[in-house]
Amino acid sequence: MRYLKRILLFLGIAIILQLSVLFYIEKFYLGDKKDSISKTAEQTDKKDKLGKVQVPKGAENPQISWDGRYISYYENAELKVVDTETLEVSKMKFENNTEVSIYKWVKDKNRIILGGKQEDKFKSIVNFAYLDLKEKDNYKPLGSITMPDKKSEVGEIECSSSEDEIYIKLNSPGNRNSIYKLNGKKTVQKLQLKGFTIGNMEVLKQQNKLLYEDSALKKVYAFVAGKTIDIKTIGEARLLSVDKNDNIYVAQLQNNRIKKIYWGNENENFEKWNSKLLNEDVDIKDIKLTPDGKLYINNDLRGSVVDVDTGKELFYKGNFLQLYADGVASMWGENLIKTKFE
Repeated sequence: MRYLKRILLFLGIAIILQLSVLFYIEKFYLGDKKDSISKTAEQTDKKDKLGKVQVPKGAENPQISWDGRYISYYENAELKVVDTETLEVSKMKFENNTEVSIYKWVKDKNRIILGGKQEDKFKSIVNFAYLDLKEKDNYKPLGSITMPDKKSEVGEIECSSSEDEIYIKLNSPGNRNSIYKLNGKKTVQKLQLKGFTIGNMEVLKQQNKLLYEDSALKKVYAFVAGKTIDIKTIGEARLLSVDKNDNIYVAQLQNNRIKKIYWGNENENFEKWNSKLLNEDVDIKDIKLTPDGKLYINNDLRGSVVDVDTGKELFYKGNFLQLYADGVASMWGENLIKTKFE
């Protein structure tokens, strides 16, 4: 009986010691690690709810997707995309591991158009593809363009009404520009346009028409069925943008600054277009348009955007980045700030 009591006593002490060790490991070793992970996630969530996401110092060419869900930038020549809700970071490359040299967000969906340049000693080729961020496997090659010379670069990309069709503006030596059309069948067409000093270009999605401006003549044209049509405007004009309803926004210039803005449908008589005389002349880079057609004027010094129609002013923190569907995206140090329209 005495031996049984001793055995039970030793077993009890052993169990107590074992539980003590397990408690120590859980509380002071594993417990710290769980708290650290939990705090990191909590802090990140708080930042995201405030509209902030960290962007690395030195990141280049940051852009926001149309609804503000994603931010993209180059870091060490590598394109990265951050989901501002989950904080997942995706590295963008072509399937053949070609680095992305130019990219463009589609205006009405979370789709990104990618361009990657490949060179040998004789020629340069730029490959194009698109990727849907909400459907990770939806990657589709769009074809490629052989550059006219090794000094030419892709300057701008616009999407047509067809999901598989894009327009590409090339910048070549001597301030010369050209536009190519690349369709889903991977066929390339160089468009025969008026002039070779092309500024901004836009696409009317519902009508599948390309609009472009001649930056030398300061005129706006539409390219339809292989022909160039002059869009009647008053005096010197700049093409600002188009909205989801295919309204065209054109600025009237005065001493290379914007004094008045016109907007309307390409099929309507220009005299019936809406217009807005601005309170003061502004630089074209300060005119901003939301996807649904609301015009704003950005003021970097005040840190605000003003609704052209109502005159209402919305303030934001840091440096202006761009408008998205619901508000203003700005950079405050290394933080992305999303300020929603009221």
